[in-house]
Amino acid sequence: MLLLTRVQVLLAYHMHAISRLVAKTPPVTIYTVSAIAGILWQAGYGIYAIICGALCVGYCFIIVSPAHITILLLSFLLGSLRYASREATTLTYILSVPKGSVTVTGTIMACESLQQHKTALTVQLNRLTHAANKAPCHGLHKAYVKVVLTNPIMARAGDTIIIDNTYIHAASIYPTPHYTLRSSIIGTIYCKGEQCTLLPTSPTLLDITRTHVQEKIQSLLSPEAYQLFTTIFLGASPKTMFSQRVAYMSWGISHYLARSGLHLVLLAGIIYWCMMILPLSLYIKRGITACFILIYSLLSTPSISFVRACIMLGCHISCFFIHIPAHTMHILSLTTLAILAYNPVYLFCLDFQLSFFLTYALILCTRPIHES
Repeated sequence: MLLLTRVQVLLAYHMHAISRLVAKTPPVTIYTVSAIAGILWQAGYGIYAIICGALCVGYCFIIVSPAHITILLLSFLLGSLRYASREATTLTYILSVPKGSVTVTGTIMACESLQQHKTALTVQLNRLTHAANKAPCHGLHKAYVKVVLTNPIMARAGDTIIIDNTYIHAASIYPTPHYTLRSSIIGTIYCKGEQCTLLPTSPTLLDITRTHVQEKIQSLLSPEAYQLFTTIFLGASPKTMFSQRVAYMSWGISHYLARSGLHLVLLAGIIYWCMMILPLSLYIKRGITACFILIYSLLSTPSISFVRACIMLGCHISCFFIHIPAHTMHILSLTTLAILAYNPVYLFCLDFQLSFFLTYALILCTRPIHES
């Protein structure tokens, strides 16, 4: 009897703690969990969707409000529909891939160096025609393909590439890989550099500025230091960095080469700390910090964690200028909703999970410190 009483007291204590935690959780965070449940349900992860749905139901029992329940249902529905739309569009692209020889015309979006002196290009399709009768192939405009070249070519992002007499190896349909849904890469082309015709485009002002800054930094650093700098701070992947990456992986410290949102936060903090000695208005200091963040973002290669940090810092600075209290959990939840609305498949990517879930954990762990 005494043991049963102790168990009841312990359960009551934990239920009271959970109730307090849920009551302090911003509603937008619960709406985000509901949208995630919709994405998981549509993707076929029913158990995880039920767990997220149970959290939302528990929130409705604690905070009874018809408006909250309606928004939770809408969030679940929108998350499910957004994933279904992304999946249907990708499947339509894959089913439209022609079987025979084609001529591909597209814009190079990214270049990557592979082993054995191979080059991988991410190409956005602009025009696709059958090689035999030159008839156009419809339904693939603005889709992406991965082009693997057996010999390297002098290509850069923004150039137009024409590949003659080649074949597109379509991606898998059932089940459709998350990588395909995330990147919209519907197939792979294997060809030689002799089959490709490059039409260089005039670089934009941003490209010229980025190249000039990188060349200036390269002239000030040794080759090894420049490779590490571009990898860690600019998010780039130099062609000569492959051997160093293998060495870092063998030592188990390859995560040191990953550029995360922490780099952006540290840069903003250092800039703001250095300006504290200047007799300037707080608005001017925040404005200068925002300008530095914008310049760094334009000169750097984007990633999920980096974009998350940019959006959150931008929201914090905007709240300061328009005199609105900045709540970190609110901002993180809105950032999560924005990125998942753009591409719901990010939810299943490791970089998204590590970046957002760890950030949520840090906020929840530091909440008692701020409250005390």
